[in-house]
Amino acid sequence: MVSIQGGTFRMGSDCHYAEEAPAHRVTVASFLIDRTPVTNSQFRKFVNATNYVTFAEVTPNPRDYPGALPHMLQAGSLAFTPPNHAVDLRDWSQWWRFKFGAHWRHPHG
Repeated sequence: MVSIQGGTFRMGSDCHYAEEAPAHRVTVASFLIDRTPVTNSQFRKFVNATNYVTFAEVTPNPRDYPGALPHMLQAGSLAFTPPNHAVDLRDWSQWWRFKFGAHWRHPHG
């Protein structure tokens, strides 16, 4: 594990997407993170030992996303979608899709 120093940053946006508003300052405490990627097996052991629930498994609270459309406030996660054509590498939305209900317990995200 390595220690990451906490700090303050600007999160969100006042333009583009309603669910990102309002832009605001957020302070994050220092935290520890593994030096190497965590395998699915290691993560499963952690979840079983701690009863941890991932962010993707929790329905978002509308108070946390003012202005978000109600149908967008569902649990889910980004999932890799292999493109079958050339893509603009500056636009990650061409290979990542938000899938409602997707989380680590499902075989496809």
